[in-house]
Amino acid sequence: MGKYSTGAKAGLIASLPEAAILASWMYYAFTIMLPIMEEEIRKQLIKQGLPGEFMEQMISMMVYSAVIGSFIFTIIVGVIAGALLVLLLERIKDKYTWPIQGVVAGLVLFIVLNGYSMIVNMIYGSPYPHIDQGLSIIGNVVGLTSYLIYGLIYAYFLNKWLWKTVK
Repeated sequence: MGKYSTGAKAGLIASLPEAAILASWMYYAFTIMLPIMEEEIRKQLIKQGLPGEFMEQMISMMVYSAVIGSFIFTIIVGVIAGALLVLLLERIKDKYTWPIQGVVAGLVLFIVLNGYSMIVNMIYGSPYPHIDQGLSIIGNVVGLTSYLIYGLIYAYFLNKWLWKTVK
């Protein structure tokens, strides 16, 4: 097996707990934002001339599709990132142990995938001003934690399968 396919396989395995953490956070965040969302959805339904009975169905569909979509998207990104992170970890494999490699991989993913949106939110403000900033901060901490877990699992399996440095 080539290094990219081994990296993708390690990325798949590492993305499963990461996806579970992020999907759980997505569900929790949606339940916190539910009262705000209900008010906005009700306004939009009235504008469209639709009956209010649709609101419950729309909200449950939104919550579950966001959770399932988040889980699937995280796994897809994990596989792609796993194939690409081989190049980074290959350069530092002789200098650092696998846990340090994992932290580096997790931080790189966090900066690449979340860094842009965090900078835009700091400069221009959140696109959701009615959402508490504490929720955003907790979301970033959960994201960082999940990326670090991904990086550690990824580096472990990559070192075990590709470079045979973990017994």
